[in-house]
Amino acid sequence: MPRSLLRKVEYTDDTEKIHPIALHADGSQLHLAFEHVGTCKNTYWTFRREWSYLMSIVPFDIRRSVLSDPVTEWNIMVSRMINGQLAPVCVYYDLRLANDAMKDMGIMPSPKMSAGNRELLSCLLEKYDLTANLRSSQLEGSV
Repeated sequence: MPRSLLRKVEYTDDTEKIHPIALHADGSQLHLAFEHVGTCKNTYWTFRREWSYLMSIVPFDIRRSVLSDPVTEWNIMVSRMINGQLAPVCVYYDLRLANDAMKDMGIMPSPKMSAGNRELLSCLLEKYDLTANLRSSQLEGSV
């Protein structure tokens, strides 16, 4: 059964969980394991009650690999990514949400957000009839 892309963030003081090793070398093979990347944060952030989407986007053309050697193609791609020779596939990804997804969503702006920008955010929520709960950060005034 495939794991969900949407995962509840686990808060921990275990640095191995917070900074997992995603790249493993096995002889001449390179393996990327992203299943734990971005799933844990320090307990300091527990008040945020976050969820995160885990999406792996890699520049791997399966059609081209079928015609050649997919393992070799994969290893070349990973090696080029590690050495900075391969540009990111995309800088961001637009996530499509169901129309009613904002009902249960909370938005916690940066504690450094200006009052003016916070008002703009409130206006955008109102203009687009988004019912997300706009919350204040516990860090406001301390950073």
